Amino acid sequence: MTAIKNYNPAFDIMKCIAAIMITNSHFTPLYKDFNTSFATLGVHGNALFFFVSGFLLFSSLQRKNYNISFSIWYQKKVKRLWIPIIVLALLTGFLKPDITWYNFMPTPWFVKCFLVSFPIIFFIIRSKKDYVLWTCLVLSLSLSIGIILFTPPQSLSIFHKFHYFCYFPIMLLGVTVSKYNSVILRKNKPFHTIVSTLVSFIAYFLIMKIGKGWSNSMYYTQLFAYIPLLLFLVFTYKMSNLAKIKKLAHTKYFFPVKIIATLTFEIYIIQHLIITDKFNAVFPLNIIIVFALITIAAYILKVATVLFEQTILDKGWDIKSALKLF
Repeated sequence: MTAIKNYNPAFDIMKCIAAIMITNSHFTPLYKDFNTSFATLGVHGNALFFFVSGFLLFSSLQRKNYNISFSIWYQKKVKRLWIPIIVLALLTGFLKPDITWYNFMPTPWFVKCFLVSFPIIFFIIRSKKDYVLWTCLVLSLSLSIGIILFTPPQSLSIFHKFHYFCYFPIMLLGVTVSKYNSVILRKNKPFHTIVSTLVSFIAYFLIMKIGKGWSNSMYYTQLFAYIPLLLFLVFTYKMSNLAKIKKLAHTKYFFPVKIIATLTFEIYIIQHLIITDKFNAVFPLNIIIVFALITIAAYILKVATVLFEQTILDKGWDIKSALKLF
C-alpha cells in the first residue's frame, strides 16, 4: 500500500476494532440459535469510538495551532454527523413510505453525545492549560460516578443505562493521551503492552459479572469496571502503535482494516437496517455474511452522502470523487 505522509495506522486499527465490536453487540438475532451472550463487546467498541474521537479532536486542533473559529469548526462536525443520517432517511424513504421528520433528527444516542460534547471539549483544548484538562477529566469522572451512585439500581448495566455520562470522560481521556502521546509511547514493550491489554479486557468482564443482576448495593460494584475499561483503551492504543503491528499497514492484508475504519460511522448508523437472521442456517458464516452486507451498505451510504453534498452545494456530480473511498 502507498505510504501517506504523517499517516498513523493505529487509528484505523482502533476504529476497525470498534466497528466490529459495536456491530457484534447488535448481532443477537444471529446468535439466537447458538448463544445470545456472544452478542457483546458494545461497551468496549463505543469506548474505543469515543476515545479515538477525543484523540483526533486534540491532534487536529493542535495541527491548526488552535487557530480556528469555533463556528466553522463545529459546522464541519455537525455536517459530518448529520448529513449521512439525512441521506439514510431519504434512502430508506423509498422503501418505507411512512418516513417522518423524526428520521431527519440526529437520533442515535452517540450522535447526541458528540453534538453536546464537541463544544465543551473544543474550549477545553483551546484553553491549552494542563490543569484545565486534568480538572475537567477528574470532574467528569466524578460526576459520572456520582450520578450512578445516587440513582437507584437499573436493569441494564451502568455503561448502557448511563452511557451519556460514562463516555464523555472517555473522550477527555483520548484528548489527554493525545496531548501526552510521546510520554505514553516512550516505553512501549510488545509483551507487556499485549498482556496488559488482555488483562484489562478480561478484568472488565469479571467485575461486571459480580455486579450485574443485583438490585442492592452489589449493583454499584460495576463502577470498578470503569478502571480496566479506561486502561484497556490506553493499552489498545499502545498496542496499535507497536512497530510490528503498524507494519501491517504496508501490506495487502491491511486493506480490509482500512475499509472498515473509513466506514465506521456509516456502519454504526446503518447496521440496524441490515442485521437479519436469514443466514442463521450457515452459522457461523452468517456473521461474516451479515457484516459484509453492512459494510457494502455503509459504502453505498457514503457514496450517496457525497453525491447529496455535491447536489446541495450545486457543484455538479463528480462520480469519481464520490466512489473514492480513501
